[in-house]
Amino acid sequence: MAFQVPKSSFESFLSQLNVVPELITIYNTVKQFVTGKIDECGLELFGYPHEEPVLWAVLKKPKYSMLVLVLLQTLIQLVRNVLLMQAVLCQDQVLKLGVEAIFNFIKGDLRGMDKVLLVAGDKILENVNIKMKKFATHPLMTDNNPCCLFYMDENQSDRLLKEELVAPEGFSFVDLDPKRDAEIVSNAVQENVDQTKERLRKMPSVGVRCKESGQIVAFELCSGIGLITHHFTFPEFRRQGLGRLVELRLCQKVIQKLGIVPVKQVSRKSPEVINMSKRSLFWTVYKEADGSDRLGYYRIYNISRSIDSLKSILRPLLWSKRRGYKMLSLFTRTFPDNAYQKLVLSQKSLTKEYTYNLFALKSNFISICSLPRNTM
Repeated sequence: MAFQVPKSSFESFLSQLNVVPELITIYNTVKQFVTGKIDECGLELFGYPHEEPVLWAVLKKPKYSMLVLVLLQTLIQLVRNVLLMQAVLCQDQVLKLGVEAIFNFIKGDLRGMDKVLLVAGDKILENVNIKMKKFATHPLMTDNNPCCLFYMDENQSDRLLKEELVAPEGFSFVDLDPKRDAEIVSNAVQENVDQTKERLRKMPSVGVRCKESGQIVAFELCSGIGLITHHFTFPEFRRQGLGRLVELRLCQKVIQKLGIVPVKQVSRKSPEVINMSKRSLFWTVYKEADGSDRLGYYRIYNISRSIDSLKSILRPLLWSKRRGYKMLSLFTRTFPDNAYQKLVLSQKSLTKEYTYNLFALKSNFISICSLPRNTM
C-alpha cells in the first residue's frame, strides 16, 4: 500500500531519501522544501510500500504561471505541474504495483491539471504511461525528451571545492540580482519573471559580466529544487570557456549554500554536452547495472483541446486593425501542432483586411503572424 507523507514529517524522512544517485532528485526537492528554499510551489510526497518504501514520488503544484502577452492586449496563462518519480529498486513487478498504488492517491489531482510534466526513468515511465492511457484525461504527449543524469560524487565535490575558478581577462563573476537581471534571465529561459525573481533571491546563481560593456554575457541558475539548469551564453561570447566556468562556479555554490549534491539532466539531443560532461573530472553519469547510461525522460502530458475551443481562445487574439506585422507567440506544448495549423487556416475568413499564416515553428514556441492580404 502507498502512503502520503504529511508536510510536517518531511524532515524526518530526509535520511531515508538520501540515496545517491537513485533518489537524488527526490531528496534534493524535499530538502529544499524543508529548508524554505522552495515556496514557489506546493509539494506532496508519496512512498510505496508503507514498510520499507522503494518507490517515491513528488508532486509539485506551481504557484506561478507563465503569462504570454499577445497583440499587446491579451494574456494567456500557462501552468505546468511536475511529477517526479524515482526508485531504489527497478524490479518490474514492484514498479507496476507501486505506480498503481501512488496513482490512486494522485489521480484526483491529475484530472484537474491541464498539463503534467513527468520526470522519471524509462522503467517507471512504462508503467506511468499505462496509467495515463487508462485515465484518458491527458491523451496528448507534447514532449518526450530523453536525458542523461549527471551528478558529483563525494570525491568530485571535494575536488571542486578546492578548485580556484577565475574568469577570463575582461570578464568577472557576479551574483545575479533579482531586480537587475530577472527580466533578461526570464526572457532567455522562457520563465515567469516573478518566479525567476524568487529563484534568484533564494537559489544560487552565477553570471559573467563583460567589464567593457557592463552587460551580463553568460549565466546559469538553479531550478526550484536546486537542479543545475537554465544555462545561457549569448552567441557572440560562446566558445570562450565561459559556459564551463559558470557551471562549475554554480556547483560550488550548490554544495556550499544548499548542502546538496550537484545534479544536472542533459538532453540526449545534445550529444556534445553529454560527451563533454563524461570527460569532465567533476561529473559522474548515472548508469544501469550493466554499465549503460540510465535513461530518464522529461515527458509532458496535455489534456485534449478541440479546434472549437482553440478558436474561442485565439479568435480575439488574431484581430488587428493596424497594418503591418503583429506577432503572436504561444508555447507549442499547450496544444497539438496540427490543431494550430487547422485553426490558422480557418481564421482566413474572419477578416477582409488580414489573413493569418503559420510561418515559424521553433522548439519552444509557435509564432503566428498577421499580414496584409496583398503581401501573401
